[in-house]
Amino acid sequence: PLWTQEQGNGKPENPVGWPLQNAPEASYAPAGVWHSSAGYSAVVTHDAYSAVQLGEAPSLRSIGANPGFVLVRGDTPQRRLTAITAYTGRPTMPPDWVFAPWNDAVGGPERLEHVADTLRDADIPSSAIWAEDWIGGSQTATGYRLSYAWAWSPEQYPELNESIATLHRRGFAFLAYFNPFVPNTVAMWDEGIAGDFLVKRADGTVRTVIDAAFRTAGLVDLTHPPAVAWLEGYMRAAAAELGIDGWMCDFSEWYPLDGVPRDGTSAWETHNLYPLAFQRANRAALEAVRGRNWTFFARAGWASIHGGMGGIAPVHWGGDQNTDWLADDGFPTVVPIAVHLGLSGVTMFGSDIAGYNSFNKPNTTKELFYRWAMFGAFSPVMRTHHGSDECGNWAFDRDAETLAHYA
Repeated sequence: PLWTQEQGNGKPENPVGWPLQNAPEASYAPAGVWHSSAGYSAVVTHDAYSAVQLGEAPSLRSIGANPGFVLVRGDTPQRRLTAITAYTGRPTMPPDWVFAPWNDAVGGPERLEHVADTLRDADIPSSAIWAEDWIGGSQTATGYRLSYAWAWSPEQYPELNESIATLHRRGFAFLAYFNPFVPNTVAMWDEGIAGDFLVKRADGTVRTVIDAAFRTAGLVDLTHPPAVAWLEGYMRAAAAELGIDGWMCDFSEWYPLDGVPRDGTSAWETHNLYPLAFQRANRAALEAVRGRNWTFFARAGWASIHGGMGGIAPVHWGGDQNTDWLADDGFPTVVPIAVHLGLSGVTMFGSDIAGYNSFNKPNTTKELFYRWAMFGAFSPVMRTHHGSDECGNWAFDRDAETLAHYA
């Protein structure tokens, strides 16, 4: 299936179904690109749902648009990929600091300072510290959860602007977090209702979802220019007023088929395009404030002859893998994800060291952290993540031996 979708908490052969699990074929970032061992490569011609059957009886079927694909020229996969990226977009080189390790830190300014001190004292060449809970977050019964607001939480980080300035002086970029949800628990909900900025149904009511933290939430309508400007305003403020250098560009796979796009397209088309619209908003806001000295890393994506993720988002990561060794959605899956993204025209890839999802899985072990860190060192982007259980998962600074291994 060429359909961007929430992957769920694991992808076994017989899934229970989202919101618990999803099918093995589910992907946050599918691309309408394929390469055949028969010597050809192709790109789909529309952005609605498609399903490709490969093998002895290949087929292409679509919903919401007529099936179609373009065969590209080239006598090698490399040359054909060059032709493909003429359609899907070619990457731009990020700043040099993107290629040194990034380390996560959540829980407040003391943890930020501790992580920075530990990295420098151990002579680890980290270039960025990432605090996704700059908007507020806490450990709950279902894991570490963020507020999903689009603005700084003074309660969590009382003097965040000063903390960021200190990190900059010490040679660290500071990375944050954004997603397109608008929960009814944050100030942006009232703004979204008042400004008519949220995705609506045909009857004019706001189309709500239950977000990943089990709150009622809307989605910013990225087919509506005033709504895009509203979102970008918060992003520009984060970069300009606080000095934030970039962020995780999370989610964006959830555009509903009963939503009504404002630009006249169908929901079948908008669904796969929604991640690209979100990425464009992130990119526009950061470029406007920081020129070329920024990055963001995206989870969802899409590509067709009309454009793709590789030409918009500077970095992609593999999503929410399980904190285990299993081939359905654990550590072994990040290698094919990296390869397939590369064959789709995405050059900068990283994954959560060492996995994210421990809701129904054991916590990250020391051994898993060791092996995933080794893989991260050979990925274009190397980044740690505390995972869904901030306290239970193994971390780079859990003991002296792990710190030495990470260094």
